[in-house]
Amino acid sequence: MKIKFLVLVLALASFTFQSCEELLNGIPVTLNLSENFTIGATPRGTFTVEEAVETDVENTIATVGAELDDIKSIYIQSLNVSIAEASSGASFSAFDRVSISIVADGLDEVEVASKELNGEGGESVDIDVNPDVNLADYLKKETVTYKYSMETNTDIVDPIEVKMSSIATITVQLSEQ
Repeated sequence: MKIKFLVLVLALASFTFQSCEELLNGIPVTLNLSENFTIGATPRGTFTVEEAVETDVENTIATVGAELDDIKSIYIQSLNVSIAEASSGASFSAFDRVSISIVADGLDEVEVASKELNGEGGESVDIDVNPDVNLADYLKKETVTYKYSMETNTDIVDPIEVKMSSIATITVQLSEQ
């Protein structure tokens, strides 16, 4: 009986220590971003679509009682670009390369994700995320501009409605009260 009790106490102490360690490292909060944009008719080559977006980070982190100053880091976990209307018959087969950058007032432009498609894109493409880009300073701003750079292997005749979806992890560090 003493051994079972000792094991239970050690397990509880380990769980408590792990929870405290997680709190010291920050609280992760998931941010889901979704933005639609149109790729208009364009000749073969490289072009960029820019989209200014209001950030909603402040409301997202408020769910854990945090404020903008509490943000420790923001890293994108996944990024997907898809045809907004799958029934349209559109695909990314006309694209050889896609990259997504972000820029905000007073900050340098940084590429957050890219993908070599080489004409093999379907209706949905998972873009390779740069895991080392901390976007905390960018998404603390009121607005950011996403730049979608694309290289095509053929003319795009009909406009394509595109949806960009991403999941980011925000780590907040609550100050001791």
